[in-house]
Amino acid sequence: MKVKSLIFTILRNILIVLCIGGFVLVSYYLYKLNIIPTKYLIPGYIVAILLIVLSSIGLFKKTNIIIKIISAIVIIIMTIGMIIGINYLSTTHRFLNNTQAKYETINYKVIVLKNREYESIKDLKNKKILYLKNDYNEQLKQELIKKIKYEESIIDEPSKLFEYLKTYQVDAMILEEGFMEVFDENVGDFADNIKIIYEFSIKVKAHKEKDNTNKEKDLAEELKKIEEEKGKIEEPKVDREKVYVIYLSCSDFGGRSDLNMIMVINKNTNHILLAHTPRDYYVSLAGKSGAKDKLTHAGLYGIGTSIRTLENLYNIDINYYIKINFKTVENFIDLIGGIDVYSSKSFRATHLKSWYVTKGWHHLDGYHTVIFARERLAFYGGDRVRGENSQQILSAIIEKVGNSNTLLNNYNSILNSLSGTFSTDIPTNLITSFVKYQLDKMPTWKITNVSANGYDSYNVTYTGGGTAYVMEPDWNTVYKVKNKIYGILGE
Repeated sequence: MKVKSLIFTILRNILIVLCIGGFVLVSYYLYKLNIIPTKYLIPGYIVAILLIVLSSIGLFKKTNIIIKIISAIVIIIMTIGMIIGINYLSTTHRFLNNTQAKYETINYKVIVLKNREYESIKDLKNKKILYLKNDYNEQLKQELIKKIKYEESIIDEPSKLFEYLKTYQVDAMILEEGFMEVFDENVGDFADNIKIIYEFSIKVKAHKEKDNTNKEKDLAEELKKIEEEKGKIEEPKVDREKVYVIYLSCSDFGGRSDLNMIMVINKNTNHILLAHTPRDYYVSLAGKSGAKDKLTHAGLYGIGTSIRTLENLYNIDINYYIKINFKTVENFIDLIGGIDVYSSKSFRATHLKSWYVTKGWHHLDGYHTVIFARERLAFYGGDRVRGENSQQILSAIIEKVGNSNTLLNNYNSILNSLSGTFSTDIPTNLITSFVKYQLDKMPTWKITNVSANGYDSYNVTYTGGGTAYVMEPDWNTVYKVKNKIYGILGE
């Protein structure tokens, strides 16, 4: 009996210690995260404490065996619950810590003319190497001088890089990976006349790049004239605790942004606006002295340039950004079990010839969602239709995650999959407050879509230098988007 009694005592004490320890850890994470509404938290604490106390008393007191068994079962169930809770909460804590991108990697290529004798980076010792002026020149230089000593040459205009190279003013040039496809598309003799002799990467602090230029608000004379005719709406005063403007950038190659969405979230009215601006919109790049280029190229100069360019276009302030790639979108869609989207047109997918999409509703997995989102060549409307499809996809994601058990059922898998795959400057406390609001109010979100539109054209781009396809803005639609944003902000 003494041996059995000793074993029971040891097991009882271990169970109680594990349960109390788990309760302490859960309490710690709940305090750190602050995502559970008070109306759920206080009753939960009261019930948990009562169960731990009563079950412990039942195990310690000399009561009948049934009470001891019930008490032991309650303690075991609570301990298991605490372990599960710790798993969920620690995953959430780790995910939120990783949302703030601390560093990003930039890939570079060292390029020479094909007819030159240079075959490796060592062949460029004491030679003149050209690269574009940007925030990372010092890190680039430090990385390069580990290999060779060289003569540095820096210019501001990307379109002149290849011109300097092919006229033998420099021996080599260094090009950020994202610029390669731009040059291939815009400079006719680029791909046939160069060779890459070295590739390297630098790790830089992620940040929303700033410059010393003032916002060039309402520079477009066309927009001013439309506002004079239709009426100018004053920018509303906004409660930054409940209304946010977020820029969503989605890319697949280098820094170019294929999707440029402004999300306006108004918690006062539970209204979300998705405002799309076409990737090829011909706009003045912020900080480039009014130089015109495709909106997608703004991302090559950093997320801050994209943000300020859109701020200037619509005369708004963007509070935060989310930068993501299409592979992350694909994985996320798979984890939530796919989404249902409506195709307004029948088409054969350009990047998957075997897939013919009929007009109507479709349930799509991640792979097909990305193909659907990126399709533009199959449509007469091109990027206009792609923007509409992207808005549909975002709406479908919001509705599925917000109005079902999708997120809860795949919680750890989703957070682990997303962790470290995107960057944002949304503060952690704002993310947790939003989750807390969702759990507290369980609101049904109204989603409104709006898009800027334009006219097909060809024009000279700042980045590529040559003439390329662009979309000239239809300023009436810019006016419409701007006023729609103002309307949601002021609700």
